[in-house]
Amino acid sequence: MPEQTNITDFDPVSGRTTTTLVSDHDRGTMDWAERQVGGKENIPMTPGSSTPPASPPTLASITPNTAAAADPAVTVTATGTGFTSGSVIRINGVDAPTSYISATSLTTPYDPTAAGSAGFTVKNADGQESGSLAFTTT
Repeated sequence: MPEQTNITDFDPVSGRTTTTLVSDHDRGTMDWAERQVGGKENIPMTPGSSTPPASPPTLASITPNTAAAADPAVTVTATGTGFTSGSVIRINGVDAPTSYISATSLTTPYDPTAAGSAGFTVKNADGQESGSLAFTTT
């Protein structure tokens, strides 16, 4: 049976318990997770680390987000937060050639050859991926 350790912090201003850290030890492995009392469980921390992993990237917009099938290739700019130098723009789940501009901006070429919709996401080098935004080809 795994051993469990709870450490509870107390907030003297509010008089409430604020955080409980839970560790399970099973056959020499350790898995840390931070839990807020009455709230949802946060992302597990890396064993041996006191720093939680980075947040996933967020994709706020793609520009342009529409074109005609007869149009030439365009450069699409993805704008959001949490992009890293290893981030890639993915189109319908496939990595596209990506230029890193900043932590809030990436670009990729896109050739809208057929009518329909393509889903654009951003995936960071750590594997975390943003939600999808649609590029519509008319």
